[in-house]
Amino acid sequence: MTRHPLCNTVLRQRNRGVTLIELMVGLTIGLLSVVIISQVMVTAENQKRTTTSGSDAQINGAQALETLQRDLRSSGYGLTGHPVGLGCQIKGAYSGMGLSPADAWLLAPVRIVQGADKAPDRIRVMMSDVKTYAVPFIVSEDHAAVGDKFVMRNDMTGAIADGDMMLAIPGDFQTNSNAAVNWCTLFTAHPAPVGKNIYHVADGASAPWNVTNGFPATGYPAGSIVVNAGTFVNREYSIAGNQLQRVSFSTDKGAFGAPEIMFSQIVDLQATYGKETTGAKKGVVNVWEETEPTTPAGWGQLVAVRVAVLARSAQAEKDDVTTAPPVWYPDGVTAVSFKTEAIPEWKKYRYKVYESVIPLRNMLWQTKSEDE
Repeated sequence: MTRHPLCNTVLRQRNRGVTLIELMVGLTIGLLSVVIISQVMVTAENQKRTTTSGSDAQINGAQALETLQRDLRSSGYGLTGHPVGLGCQIKGAYSGMGLSPADAWLLAPVRIVQGADKAPDRIRVMMSDVKTYAVPFIVSEDHAAVGDKFVMRNDMTGAIADGDMMLAIPGDFQTNSNAAVNWCTLFTAHPAPVGKNIYHVADGASAPWNVTNGFPATGYPAGSIVVNAGTFVNREYSIAGNQLQRVSFSTDKGAFGAPEIMFSQIVDLQATYGKETTGAKKGVVNVWEETEPTTPAGWGQLVAVRVAVLARSAQAEKDDVTTAPPVWYPDGVTAVSFKTEAIPEWKKYRYKVYESVIPLRNMLWQTKSEDE
């Protein structure tokens, strides 16, 4: 049977498929969809990175401040229980080698090394970590420069162990604070104390911390102080490479170790001393200043430290997101800007300031005990 020509035309029209124009329209719609979806995903990813980096900065900043607070609150423990030696230069020798650097060895609970032109400060913390007695022991007899033991008021048997790190503090330091002739000395108790005697050696054969030429020429008069320093904590916090780092002294090696990275994206550290200069001895700060004390009486006025940590987000934004440098308040009233302009492309980062007033409780307890 022969089909009608009209039927053949209809069948050919039904079987011809998608035209080129329809295909191009479909591809265009698909490409537009891909572009839109990609832009949405990129925007969402950038927002996620911004949120994540901001959260990391907040965590790092909070933890950095907490770490500083913990050390600063405990600063001076076991060393400042008696104010007689505050500001005393500490000397000592490990296997014949003296303490270095010399400027890191001053008997003070905390020291702030101010950065030049608003650069990040360095904070030094000193304390004893002794596990037994953290009280000052009083020398009852004059100790000559070449003596081999300290004679104390009380029986030292059991109070100090063989090998403990000890710190001798001259009792006349407040009236004779000339570091060239009068200073504090680190030494090892050896052998173990017996009765009222704390022994020490003059060379490193039996104990690495020796006192060869380590005592002042006039020695330590009766009334001087000896404290058990444990392993003697001496640390410095500073900023390097946008990170908070810590360097610690090791009594086992007689030197400071390598820097220890504490927290990343910490770009600045600022601090100032809180002093009570009224003489009321109530532990109330009336002066905030950067000037470091230079006398025992000046160090005795120190009761608190104000610290500010500047944390930065790790994500650099495409556009400027910070238009003015962040600020902190050194005296609690006056705003001072951080020197963020020293950071490359600093406006493309977000910042968070963590600031706190940290009481030096060992200095406050010392004031309290004096009042009582």
